[in-house]
Amino acid sequence: MEVRWNTVELGEEVSRFNYVQIEYSEMIPTETQIVTVSVLDGTKVISSATLTYVNEQGTEYVANTYTQDEDKLLFSFQVGEVGTYTLKKINYTTDEGAFEAVFADWNSEASFKVVNELEADIIQDAAMKAQEDAQIDEAFQAELYDQVSGIRKKEKTYTVVIDPGHDKRHGGAIGNGINEQRSTVIIALAMKKKLEEYENIKVYLTHSDGTCPVGASLGTNGDCLRRRCDYAAEKKADIMVSMHLNSGASAANGCLVIAAKKAGYRDDVAQKTQDAGNAVLTELSGIGLRNRGLMIRTSDTDLPEYHYENGVWADWYAITRNTMKLGIPGII
Repeated sequence: MEVRWNTVELGEEVSRFNYVQIEYSEMIPTETQIVTVSVLDGTKVISSATLTYVNEQGTEYVANTYTQDEDKLLFSFQVGEVGTYTLKKINYTTDEGAFEAVFADWNSEASFKVVNELEADIIQDAAMKAQEDAQIDEAFQAELYDQVSGIRKKEKTYTVVIDPGHDKRHGGAIGNGINEQRSTVIIALAMKKKLEEYENIKVYLTHSDGTCPVGASLGTNGDCLRRRCDYAAEKKADIMVSMHLNSGASAANGCLVIAAKKAGYRDDVAQKTQDAGNAVLTELSGIGLRNRGLMIRTSDTDLPEYHYENGVWADWYAITRNTMKLGIPGII
């Protein structure tokens, strides 16, 4: 998601805040919450930092365990009591002094819920029931469409799976009043509606209500991403498109497509991702968006998951990596 690089004067210095991202919108007390806050431009070493959050009664809590990754501060903490908690502010210190950024000042307030395990199970069961009902309805509609429109004709039918990035469980970026997780659903629904104007295109969404495909309260981010790719395989997708809105400073604008690399492993599938990516970039730049190009990134982790069957390093991003393993073109 693109956000402006907000500044607020603090004496002679400037506090710079880019965006905030919450890992779990809903969690249970035994889980560890991870909150990412982007500040400055990645060139400064932050010697100390604290994240303040409040409960519904206004009681303040402070998290001070964090790691720095360029411009990002990753805070990790546990919350023992159920309730709704809202991020309030971040304080940090560099060699230029101490700074504070209050999230409400930048329309970037974000909150998360801590629920007990029983409530989490109820939420998960309801989400899975809703997903099952949607799949049944989807199957019925598909069969009805086949019967009414006589789709059994020679023209090839293409299947597109659209993946709205993030969900209520694994939240995306939040900044300037814009929520990435909600916005990707809106965009995906609009894409589905437009594509369905073509009789030979079937469109499926990995989710349409912000629910994690593996359950609202269980599953890691990796589990969730793998499940999305498995769903595309179940639908025999010709292509999977995962929608995201990147965060960044004011210079970050335009459109970018992440595709798979060609490295001797299913190069035909990788080529399809690159062809599709370039076609998308051409269309989007044609309506005035800045073309930021095709991005291909290779993993550098020794775990078996990050290698393909022929032993080469796999693609870094989970969507491109897992769809390649399944033999499906997948782009972000």
